[in-house]
Amino acid sequence: MRRTMYKMLLVALAASTFLQPVTLVGAQEMEEELTSDNFLDRIVVSAGEEKVAIDTPQAVTVLSQEDIDEAQPDTVGDLFQFVPGVSTIGSDRPMGQSFNIRGIGSAAAADESKIIMQVDGVNKFFEQYRMGSLFVDPELLKRVEVLRGPASSTLYGSGALGGVISMTTKDASDFLGDGKTWAFKPKVTASTNGAGATTSGILATRVNEAFELLAAGSFRKADSYKDGNGDTVANSDFQSLSGMVNAKFYFGEDMQQYLRLSAMQFYSDLDDTAYNQTGGMDFGITDRKVTDRNIALEYANPVLGNKYLDIKVNLGFSDTQNEQTNTRSRYISTFGDEAEYGYRTYVAKVENTSDLSFGDRIQHYLTLGTEYSFQERTSTMTTSGVTSTALSHPEGTQTKLSGYAQSELIINDRFTLIPGVRYDHYMNDPEDPSFKDNDIGAFSPKLAALVEVTDFLSLFGSVAYTERAPTLDEYYSSSAAGFRGPMPIPARSSSPDLDPERSTNFEGGMALKFDDVFGNDRFTAKVTAFQNNVRDLIESDSDGPTYYHNIAKARIHGIELEASYVAENYFVRAAYAATRGENKTDGSDLDSIAADTLATSFGVLLPNHDIKVAWDSVFAADQEKVSGAISRTGGYGVHGLSASWTPDEGKFAGLETRVSVENIFDRDYREHLANDPAHGRTFKFTLSKTFGG
Repeated sequence: MRRTMYKMLLVALAASTFLQPVTLVGAQEMEEELTSDNFLDRIVVSAGEEKVAIDTPQAVTVLSQEDIDEAQPDTVGDLFQFVPGVSTIGSDRPMGQSFNIRGIGSAAAADESKIIMQVDGVNKFFEQYRMGSLFVDPELLKRVEVLRGPASSTLYGSGALGGVISMTTKDASDFLGDGKTWAFKPKVTASTNGAGATTSGILATRVNEAFELLAAGSFRKADSYKDGNGDTVANSDFQSLSGMVNAKFYFGEDMQQYLRLSAMQFYSDLDDTAYNQTGGMDFGITDRKVTDRNIALEYANPVLGNKYLDIKVNLGFSDTQNEQTNTRSRYISTFGDEAEYGYRTYVAKVENTSDLSFGDRIQHYLTLGTEYSFQERTSTMTTSGVTSTALSHPEGTQTKLSGYAQSELIINDRFTLIPGVRYDHYMNDPEDPSFKDNDIGAFSPKLAALVEVTDFLSLFGSVAYTERAPTLDEYYSSSAAGFRGPMPIPARSSSPDLDPERSTNFEGGMALKFDDVFGNDRFTAKVTAFQNNVRDLIESDSDGPTYYHNIAKARIHGIELEASYVAENYFVRAAYAATRGENKTDGSDLDSIAADTLATSFGVLLPNHDIKVAWDSVFAADQEKVSGAISRTGGYGVHGLSASWTPDEGKFAGLETRVSVENIFDRDYREHLANDPAHGRTFKFTLSKTFGG
């Protein structure tokens, strides 16, 4: 299987040599086509100079609004097919998805603390056993930025061992082009597998030059889906209702300052749904209500006439609540008849970027920032009329104070050097007075560099160190004695003596970019190799004396590739990732490592007719490097076909029609880090129309 994958990788890269463009379009239109279908040409949102992904000394992938629309996603996890090193884990259920980046992330109780997830700059965090970690409707998003590796810790927070998933919601201005003052976009998506349907609507208005407003809503519903064998995955049905209001107010000299407020809510109410949303073992059923709220206020002031002040202030609030009633499970003593779990997070962040450039050859940007966050973790469980705190979900608060600095030096537009440092101080305060408080500091320095050797070749590398303090869950979780099937399992105590995780990450690679290879075309590729040495890696231990324990030494290393060739009438895209992970203490394989995966896309573009057709494939190798705690998985190849018609002129302007067939050959397979089989053959259809005036 691996040989097949390598051959497919070569085919994807070489295909551009044998295909020839045929129809010419205007230069400006052509330039837009070449960049819109190329992930590596997307602008990366970061401090310092604005740059595209291929010119950053870090592995970054940016998903645009077009990528989100083309995926016709049910969940955010459906968006990452062409993001190397990123896996959706747990299950295909919207309530059971978590994420893994470069071998960091497990599904039983998700590792959100090792992967930072944000919506409009507000950290999302939910960590209940056998539940997913993110409850956000992708229909409300316009952009997703994935930064892989610990180097992202400087700006986003210490302990990002895996990396960062940063999501941005839609704005009114995204729909109000050409001087329009209002827009309305209804949309419907239908899916055959599970008889799924999504209806959504967006209303945007520009009241005047200073104020714009957007309101959006989405309702999703589907029955339980079938795998490639035709078997129904029990209790995988779902429904959710989401809404959002975004407002933006411009003011000040030349309207350069703005306030942006986004408020979003996700709500799902399911009866008789699977207690175990991450899939696999049957834990019974429950009635479950999940509510997720996210509020973000951003103030920006690029002070005119003062290059030393470009100020941003972010205030945020996140609240995720899960209410379970009428639970029917053989583990009722552990889960309770009724239970409620919650996380509330308050965030305040101030950041300033100074332009310290001098002359025409040297650019220098200095970013200084400080951040405060407060998180409250709650749980109540009622069993036979007795209410208590769930042992595996201890209550408490965590307060974090942070300061960071990053310098970006660019010489002759050829050499970029980015040193940075961050310090976070954590204060954990458990609700149970028998547990002790924990105060701990975390230090995160990095150094990254990129050299443009020629106009088409760049070399880059980085070294980053980060520390991650244990969470409330890791310090204070415990469990009573019980059974796993017919086998007894011992009680496990809390883990107050856990050491912080410490990661040293080395990363390097090269980037290639060629224009006009055959005329009016563009080829880009970025290859990244990494090695992440982790000391005191924290993992759960189902059979040990404590709930969590440290692994003295672990090593995760791998290689990633992103490549794209775009011409007037076709494109070829490939994303490849191979990761290895080892417990250096006993030589065993880490169970959080995804299978080697290659994703390819071969597409035809008819820009004069606004038509796009693509054949997408995902090839995964056998994954036999497991310690025995999880099962091995076989390799597979899955294919899909999609077509879209999105005219932007004439009487059909604003119309979007998308048709796709996923898993076209109805392959029965399971992704390695998933506990449920994947969807079988699925037909999807989307129709939307933007009205405006």
